[in-house]
Amino acid sequence: QSRDEVVIVFGIKLPEDTQLLGDLEWEFDPTFDPARPSAQRAMYQMCATLPADLRVEGDPDCWILDFRDWVLSQGETFPTQRFTDFDQKLRLFIKQHPTAANSMWFTANDELRATRFSFRVAQRLTSFASEIVADRRKWLEFVNQLNGQAFTTANKAWVSSRAWVNAEAREEAITNAWHMNLFTLLFTFLAGLVYVRDLQLVCYITVLFSVMSVFLVFCMCCIFQWAFGPWESILMTVFFCYASAPAFRVARRYITPDGGDEVFCVRADEDDEEAQIRCVDGRALGDLPPQGLLLGGQQDIGALGPPEPSTAFEETRMVEAPPAEVLDRSTSSPVASDEHGRNVVTSETISASSDRQKARSEREDRVRLPVLSVSEDVLNSALKLFVCSVFLLPCEFRLFARLGAVAMVVPFFMVPCTLLLLPSLIVVLGPDRREADLAILYARFAEL
Repeated sequence: QSRDEVVIVFGIKLPEDTQLLGDLEWEFDPTFDPARPSAQRAMYQMCATLPADLRVEGDPDCWILDFRDWVLSQGETFPTQRFTDFDQKLRLFIKQHPTAANSMWFTANDELRATRFSFRVAQRLTSFASEIVADRRKWLEFVNQLNGQAFTTANKAWVSSRAWVNAEAREEAITNAWHMNLFTLLFTFLAGLVYVRDLQLVCYITVLFSVMSVFLVFCMCCIFQWAFGPWESILMTVFFCYASAPAFRVARRYITPDGGDEVFCVRADEDDEEAQIRCVDGRALGDLPPQGLLLGGQQDIGALGPPEPSTAFEETRMVEAPPAEVLDRSTSSPVASDEHGRNVVTSETISASSDRQKARSEREDRVRLPVLSVSEDVLNSALKLFVCSVFLLPCEFRLFARLGAVAMVVPFFMVPCTLLLLPSLIVVLGPDRREADLAILYARFAEL
């Protein structure tokens, strides 16, 4: 089984601050004095009192353990006495154990200046970065505890491992990527609110494209079999912002068709130059079927008032109707019954159903032109993404290849969300008003 290496270092100071430019500056610890008995005792305890939960396998690479056995074999005591020549004994020990010198730093006078001890730990092949970071916390607690018990001559030991560095960097990268995702989502929501000025429509777009992002993650993790990491999170965020931009244009032109955009008109009959033209410009729409599309400025736009209210059902008419459960379940008007218990439809029921159908038809007319106005841009963007993905997929650089794979998938979500799902939400749920809700709130506060 593969093993990770954990290293405990004595005699080298950790850099206090990370530098933006240049390499880190490492210094020897001036307080470290291995000739002192307290320092030798502290080094020995680091290697001899390892808890079982640190998961150390095999014998540790600690020369201090061999040095202790060698000193005792010479008939002397360990740790060595304060006024004995520790460096001379260490040189004699290194002659018999030359590999021990690989873990030591010496001065020009052959005096021990710093040292390290290494331990082999079972590698977590299938663990998350959080589990490796938890192992690091156990080692830190162990080293800090012994540092607290040691004297100043050897109380600044520190522990490190390459596996910890990689795991902590990965965990921080993923955490920062998720923070960036949340910040981007919030910023996109606020920017869309400023642009559209309608909270209801912005909520539609945010929820809709958030669901699109979930399906995009499904493709990356389940279909492409990628491990979801920082790069995948960044790709999801970038394409979320890219795909949602046209939807905000649809929402803005729906709620404020005369808000600085072009006026889109439909002619009742393309062959009849005298036919009326109706426009989505904040006025009521007529009942003319849209058969042609003209840009504002090509034809004078005449005033077109709302249709005359129908008087066909001013009086209540009693007619036999289907059972109540067959009727529209969404109606709020009750179904009346005659003296024989038969269901009948009143003029109020027909009028309410007619109003709902009229409102829905009006929403369909209003949303059709904003969708048509952005459809060409959406399809062009989708085509560009697909073509770019064709060139990126064969790249040997893994990041470019993954970028190409995501760019190929995004158009299949972006086009339906912008041109189908968002208009459907607007037609079914509204709003019916012709002014943004934030503009209405602002006007009300201005009146106070």
